[in-house]
Amino acid sequence: MITLFNREELYSTYSITMQREIAHALIDAGIDYRIKVVNRVSRASLRPGYAPDASDSYNHIFYVHQDDLCAAQEAIEPILRESR
Repeated sequence: MITLFNREELYSTYSITMQREIAHALIDAGIDYRIKVVNRVSRASLRPGYAPDASDSYNHIFYVHQDDLCAAQEAIEPILRESR
């Protein structure tokens, strides 16, 4: 079980495609994870005529159990190498 006290941040991305690929890699590796999604667009910036790009609005932060951090890094390494 992943709690606030035993979790480590694995990766953070604004890309929904990258979020999906990392999630699938962790599932395939059998690693439990949690995703925290943070909306980075403030309500103050929402005004008539302004339409923020939704792909840049949400930060997806992956957390894994601290004991699984090395295995999780190895599981997502090919994805990160591919995206460069």
